[in-house]
Amino acid sequence: MDNKNQIRLVCPRCGVPVEVHQKIVKCKNSKCDWGLWRTIAGKYLPDDVVETLLTSGRTDVISGFVGKSGKPFSTALQMNEEGRLDFIFPNRRPHGGHGLRLVKKW
Repeated sequence: MDNKNQIRLVCPRCGVPVEVHQKIVKCKNSKCDWGLWRTIAGKYLPDDVVETLLTSGRTDVISGFVGKSGKPFSTALQMNEEGRLDFIFPNRRPHGGHGLRLVKKW
């Protein structure tokens, strides 16, 4: 990411700009411990996905993740109120509901 994009990407916890590195995105505020590893479940998160997460809080469904069993899966990513990443799996219904369901917090 170029410097212009880094300036407008802010920490979901404290609102301070973030540093975008090859392996991690982290808050520049030394008192805030927020960070996001860019490889999650075997999938590297490119700059556009990181930007989407930090600006809108949620991505579309992304394929190419690999579970602990080695099985590939697709999921949307969502930043929760605590600044943690949640997996949102498509086409799974919660009890009596419709649409997307939160299955795992990262």
